Amino acid sequence: MSYCRFSDGDVYMYPHIDGYIECCFCSLAQPDGYRLQHFHNHKDALGHLLEHRKAGHHVPQYAIDRLTVDMKRAELENLLWELCSAQGQIAKRNESGLDWGIDNYYKRREELMDEILDIALDYRRNNDEL
Repeated sequence: MSYCRFSDGDVYMYPHIDGYIECCFCSLAQPDGYRLQHFHNHKDALGHLLEHRKAGHHVPQYAIDRLTVDMKRAELENLLWELCSAQGQIAKRNESGLDWGIDNYYKRREELMDEILDIALDYRRNNDEL
């Protein structure tokens, strides 16, 4: 689903099937090029939408809100992946009799859980506002 279409604003931005976010027929792109902008993370895509606004282009607020929510969701997924990866590593260490780093693991796990909670609460606030 697109973040914004030309029927709603001056920007057409959507998540591409190849894993990047595309600003199609971008008025900020070089005029001699294909006028496509590719972004490999939500933060850069969000910054690009804000550049469109700064240039005076109409970008609906819901497009910025959707992209912000997706950015927070991606951050949460990355943290969850890191937590699962750390749990797998500690399990392998325990199986091999190496019990080193367990304190560091639990400290990092606590930090990750705090970050996950912060992102989840922020995500919840954004969804309540949408």
